[in-house]
Amino acid sequence: MPISYLPVSRRRFLQSSLALGAGILFADTLAWGEEAARSEADRFIVFSDTHIAADASKIERGVNMSDHLRTAVASALAAGLPKASCVFVNGDLSLKDGQPGDYTQ
Repeated sequence: MPISYLPVSRRRFLQSSLALGAGILFADTLAWGEEAARSEADRFIVFSDTHIAADASKIERGVNMSDHLRTAVASALAAGLPKASCVFVNGDLSLKDGQPGDYTQ
């Protein structure tokens, strides 16, 4: 029997991704009892649609995405949580069409 999936809109995909990220971030808060305590190996950070350009000072649609990523990384590090074992980047890493310099930056 073939398996088929209904098309998913970009909005629904992003909502699901944010819900997954929130679930990961708040897993300790939502868990009950000491047996549910997490180790460092169970911690993840999720960044979504970074859209970084090769030129770190590039302004696109009035926003410098490199500055936004630096702020997000600083916030994650300043949260006081144990070190994460993995970082997921959901969506587009590069600004537009995946130039090698975008990934280097």
